[in-house]
Amino acid sequence: MNPRNTGILLLVALALGAFVYFYEIQGEAAREEAKAAEKRLFPGVKSGDVSEVELTTKDGVKARLERKEGSWSLVEPLAFPADSFAADGIASNLADLSSAAVLEQPQPPEEYGLAEGAHVVRFRAGDKQHVLRVGNKTPIGGNSYAQVEGSGSIVTIPTYQATSFEKSLTDLRDRRILPLDTASINIVEASWPGGSITLERVAAPSGDAAAGGGDAKAQPEEKAPDEDVRHWHVKAPLDGRADNETVNSLISDLSFLRATGFVDDPSKELLAGFEKPDFDVVLYGTPGEDGTARSWHLRIGPVYEGDKRLVQTDSPSLFTIAAERMKDFPRTVVSYRFKRLADFRIGDVSQVDFFFHPRSGDPVAITAKRSDDGWTTTPESMPSDKVARLVSELSKLEAVDIVSEHGSDDQLAAVDLAPANTVITVFGKPEKAKTPA
Repeated sequence: MNPRNTGILLLVALALGAFVYFYEIQGEAAREEAKAAEKRLFPGVKSGDVSEVELTTKDGVKARLERKEGSWSLVEPLAFPADSFAADGIASNLADLSSAAVLEQPQPPEEYGLAEGAHVVRFRAGDKQHVLRVGNKTPIGGNSYAQVEGSGSIVTIPTYQATSFEKSLTDLRDRRILPLDTASINIVEASWPGGSITLERVAAPSGDAAAGGGDAKAQPEEKAPDEDVRHWHVKAPLDGRADNETVNSLISDLSFLRATGFVDDPSKELLAGFEKPDFDVVLYGTPGEDGTARSWHLRIGPVYEGDKRLVQTDSPSLFTIAAERMKDFPRTVVSYRFKRLADFRIGDVSQVDFFFHPRSGDPVAITAKRSDDGWTTTPESMPSDKVARLVSELSKLEAVDIVSEHGSDDQLAAVDLAPANTVITVFGKPEKAKTPA
């Protein structure tokens, strides 16, 4: 074939390919996007533009939400923080709302439930006010009738989008009871009938492991450079180590505590139940540049309506929570105390010595050593898997109670600890000698 003709055919093929790509492929996407834009009920509106929403709730209350500086607030029928997820969802659904179909020759709006009794949603986006009316469901299909105020058209929209605007007043309220900055909490003061405790987060002593104490040699450094190496300490009613997991769980439970309901304008009788609350906690954050620390205060009061508890914060409204949530809040001093009896890594153990001193008979000593083949014991033989399970249980052994702070010889003897019935000694791997440089 003539090279000149081949070149012309190649150019034609390239031009045809470019036409198919830009018109058929990219052009199709642009045409679909244009069609979708034509169906939008509020063209040009973006969810971030919506600054105010007004609607009637499922419980028949007129509610108004406002967004200022990126934060949603309920301003009517009462001033209260709004549920940001619910408010953002409404704003997003309004901005994205599209018609499923347009009625060609519509009947009067009354025929579609778009007159008196329609669900009306008013909202502001930028400097414009918009009004959406939602009516009855269509006889067939999963759609509902709708109309944009000022437009003569009656359209249908997916019913799942129509129902997204049907919220109760409770749905619109922020159910978070304590909006905590958990990382900043340094002091916890908790009290309950018959007891109280003060806890403070302090720097871990030199050689102490961040996770819960123990020999630093047995627990080599494995923390990330920015890991918090502080731990919790009991300041009152005694001075001692606190259990990190218990205190951190308390703070976490408080931060995730959500209201099941609200009691606005509570009566004097209800407020009187907080004079001696069943659980009272104050959390203090890190002091700011002005030297003052932010604090959060929560009180859990009496049982309410049988299966709930009333909760009081700095809010003028009371919250309700499930009564069973009380179990999440320890109410004994010992619950917060550090009770770990052993804390070592199983892989670091090379030998365990057991010394049994029965009340009658001769004492027995058994030594267990670990090799690549498992555990072996002398002079008496014990199954390797049982020794492994025993070491595993010992590695995180924790007391359930503290019966004495400083046991005297008589106290130790009374509970068979002087002399002890059993003494278990755990040895780590011997340190390798350093090679001279």
